[in-house]
Amino acid sequence: MKTWGGQKAMIAAATTTWNSSDIIGHALSHFEQLGFDRVYVMDFASEDGTPEILTSARWRQLVHLVPFPGLGNLDSSNIILAIARQHEKLGWMLFCDPDEFLVTPGMAPVGDCLCATPAAAIAIPRFNMTGRRTLSAGTGPELFSFANFNLRIDRTAKRVAVRDIAADLLDPPWIYSAMPGKIFTRIECAGEIGPGDHTVTLLPGTETAPLEGFHLLHFPIRTYGEFESRTAMAARDFAANPGLSQNYGWHARRWLRLRDQGMLRTEYLQQLVPDGEVERLTADGILVIDNAIRNLHN
Repeated sequence: MKTWGGQKAMIAAATTTWNSSDIIGHALSHFEQLGFDRVYVMDFASEDGTPEILTSARWRQLVHLVPFPGLGNLDSSNIILAIARQHEKLGWMLFCDPDEFLVTPGMAPVGDCLCATPAAAIAIPRFNMTGRRTLSAGTGPELFSFANFNLRIDRTAKRVAVRDIAADLLDPPWIYSAMPGKIFTRIECAGEIGPGDHTVTLLPGTETAPLEGFHLLHFPIRTYGEFESRTAMAARDFAANPGLSQNYGWHARRWLRLRDQGMLRTEYLQQLVPDGEVERLTADGILVIDNAIRNLHN
């Protein structure tokens, strides 16, 4: 726990989970290694063992569970922020998903890095990670590995939801899509967290700024089983919130359509890089081999 102005200041994270048992332990370990004091977690009634991980003796001191009120009109980030304020009067809170891993300069403890910024919030860029097709899509048991998913996508494609939602195949594939960043904000300065955790309203006179060396590595595509499960969960989310725009979660709506056409496995494989293309794509600066998360967790 750090101090600012002589007062104790918590370093916290806010996240939600839904059948995330393959990644949530890695995420909690990552927060712990970077010096987070608390992780506020709202679990969406997971059925795959995620709750047992969150409540285990291993993570009991780090995790603060936030009640899940149901999918309908859910504003999870602002619910978590309100509950965090009851416990943390001063400090920082990172809003991210459990498959998004924070990188700091030299993987230094996050509190040490935050002391250098006068900003009230940090805008953190986000990069998708993927892997080689032969390493990540075998026919046997598919286990997620940071060593296999170590290709960072640096050159991205801008998507147009109303056009791309109807495409059976995207060129380049969805994994190359430009991703908006996430927010790391001082709790005492934050007003409201925007949709998707991409923005925050702040007290007058305060501002959001980048912080050199900070970014998120996003692992949205892991095993095919997880991809299939995530698509099914998206269908439940959309059913519980019928008033959402068709552009909201357009990529997941596209995956649902491809699933119904029997093309979901093809779509999954498209998100992985053919082995023969890795050298060319890295030479062109589209991909970067990035082992930062693997090295920290090893």
